[in-house]
Amino acid sequence: MLNYIIQVLLFQTLFFMVFEYLLKKETFFTGNRIYLLATQALVVVLPFIHFPKLQKQVPLTYQNLYTKGYVQVIETLNSSSNVEVTNTILFQWQWVIYLGIALSGFLFLKKLYSLYITTKNAKQFRYKEYTLMQLEDTTTAFSFCKAIFIGALISKKKQQEIITHELIHVTQKHSWDLLFFEAIRILFWWNPLVYIYQKRITEVHEYYVDYKLNKANTDKNSYFESLLSEIFQTKDIRFTSSFYKASLIKKRIQMLTKMKSKNRQLLKYFFIVPVMAITVTYVSCNEKSKQLAVLVGNSEWHTTDYKSGETIK
Repeated sequence: MLNYIIQVLLFQTLFFMVFEYLLKKETFFTGNRIYLLATQALVVVLPFIHFPKLQKQVPLTYQNLYTKGYVQVIETLNSSSNVEVTNTILFQWQWVIYLGIALSGFLFLKKLYSLYITTKNAKQFRYKEYTLMQLEDTTTAFSFCKAIFIGALISKKKQQEIITHELIHVTQKHSWDLLFFEAIRILFWWNPLVYIYQKRITEVHEYYVDYKLNKANTDKNSYFESLLSEIFQTKDIRFTSSFYKASLIKKRIQMLTKMKSKNRQLLKYFFIVPVMAITVTYVSCNEKSKQLAVLVGNSEWHTTDYKSGETIK
């Protein structure tokens, strides 16, 4: 597990740096959405992908360089004067991960239940593309899947603006992106980059909606005013798309005033190629990544070789 965690953090950091320094400020919102989703999925599965032929082509010197850091960690653990205590600590550390996953899963189910209660108490009006959920005595506004939730205390004019905004989230299926990252958060709750990734995908969603609405609106100033004129409450549920988020307003206006990125800027996406080359070469050359470490009891480590299936004490 330790080797897997190290690799996930390493790969995700590399992909995230490409996004932050090259792609984040570009107006290729669909491309950025795909990039965030694809790279997050890749870092989960990459540690399990190995290319033996690639390993044979890489000089032994570089293979040793790839594995040096990990080997040093293992040697440090094995050199402990009290192996039983060390392995007990490792065992307990693994259970902290599992307990965190269980707690995160429970909180997710709690959010789903809260959303279920909200839906149950709402007045429902079904339309062709969405279902309108009218909430009494509130100014809440958000969407989830094909449902748009609107507080009854919001003026009729603003309600229509919100529906127009949220309908783009609905048609683009943004809720599925957020649910994907919610699942990743449950499994990788210990990884701070997952939370940042989730924040970035939310920003990209809002930029895309603003771009579509502003494109259809000839008066940009009127759209800016609509962003700033009202403050709506939002449900504290990560996998819903909220009409108003104060922390995003400034960024959304800055992106709206930004000139459209030129097509040649699309070449920046090709920077993922060398990053992929690094990660694939790493997992192919790292012998330790080809073994599954299993803790048996409190004092012994056994490793199972993927190729031969032999158990090595």
